[in-house]
Amino acid sequence: MKKLIGFLLVPALIFSSGCINIGKFEVHEWGVFIKGYGCKNVSALTFAPESILVKKPVIHFHAPGKVENVIIKVEGIKDFRSDPEAFKIGKSYVWKISVDGEKIILPNGTKFPYIFYEGNLTEETKVIASVHVIGENVTFYVKNMENYTISGIYFIYGYPTGEPEYVYRGLTYIRIDELKPGSEKMVTTRLRKNLTYEKEDLFNDLINRGLTHDEANELLTFWEDWWFRPTNIGNYTRLIYFIPQDVYDRLIPLSIEPKPSSLKRIGIVTITNIPILSNLHLELSTNKTKLNRNESIWVSLVLSNYGNEKRQIVFPSTKIADFEIVDEGGNRIYLWSQDKAFAQVITWIDISPGEKKELLNESVSIKKRGNYVIRGWIYSKPKIYSNFVEIEVT
Repeated sequence: MKKLIGFLLVPALIFSSGCINIGKFEVHEWGVFIKGYGCKNVSALTFAPESILVKKPVIHFHAPGKVENVIIKVEGIKDFRSDPEAFKIGKSYVWKISVDGEKIILPNGTKFPYIFYEGNLTEETKVIASVHVIGENVTFYVKNMENYTISGIYFIYGYPTGEPEYVYRGLTYIRIDELKPGSEKMVTTRLRKNLTYEKEDLFNDLINRGLTHDEANELLTFWEDWWFRPTNIGNYTRLIYFIPQDVYDRLIPLSIEPKPSSLKRIGIVTITNIPILSNLHLELSTNKTKLNRNESIWVSLVLSNYGNEKRQIVFPSTKIADFEIVDEGGNRIYLWSQDKAFAQVITWIDISPGEKKELLNESVSIKKRGNYVIRGWIYSKPKIYSNFVEIEVT
């Protein structure tokens, strides 16, 4: 079943004439892009969905007085709906309004506190993530495969604690300031058995990005329970992060004329249904961490089952495990599977409780001096990643 990715918006700038008229008003928009892990559909949302419901985004206006004849145009959204209703012109949707303080006024005199609209996009989110639960610990893994930096990252795992009431569920999360393109983070922490989180950190992040206090409170009122404490599911995962404003502009071209004196677009991607991998752990080890050029190093990958149930892992081919060596610049200099052929037949591994299975044991040498990182994984759905091992070549 296809999942949706929702968000809120503030305008980009497109003008119909060669002259730029600067309006004495500001525009703020906040948005949440909700996407099921591995899915491609995107939807514009304001209110958190109970399941896969699509609600509306918000555009706020701020003016010291009254501004007449403001034209707003949005493009690139399918299944478009809005309140107040927009006029459809070709593939664009257009409003003509006046702004009075923080109110918008339609030509017929009707007043609105802001503009809502919603719809769908098709956009792939190139972020890899997984949650590994082993005993009383949880390991969060996230890698940014986008070509832009993501920031203000919250990675959330919630779970029942065995108590009968919802309020006894546990909420464990980490916060990462930013991940640049191609970078990754793996953090292991103890499971928490309460539902609190540091709201002030997220609130201040919204303020620092340009929202007013009222707008930040509005956003958290709509979303914090669905992000951190959803009531309709047992185990749950959320990966939340901010996208740059120019990415917003690319996803949803939106123009305002006259041009606002200030324009803020606060976009927050939320990825749901991130795989939870219980009690399986992949350990990478080497026989040394310091070696000379062209000297061999042995790399071992061992899969362990720390649970009390037998697990079967299915693979689409005979390529079960792999590892890479990356230099200080983030460049891959070696991939174990690169020069090998694998049969395209379904393969599986059975691993009993308490069992350890070595999946790879390979010798490799490095020609250039420097510092390197080795990391492995298995080709399950989703992949299970190992720890990192740092080595020095002299």
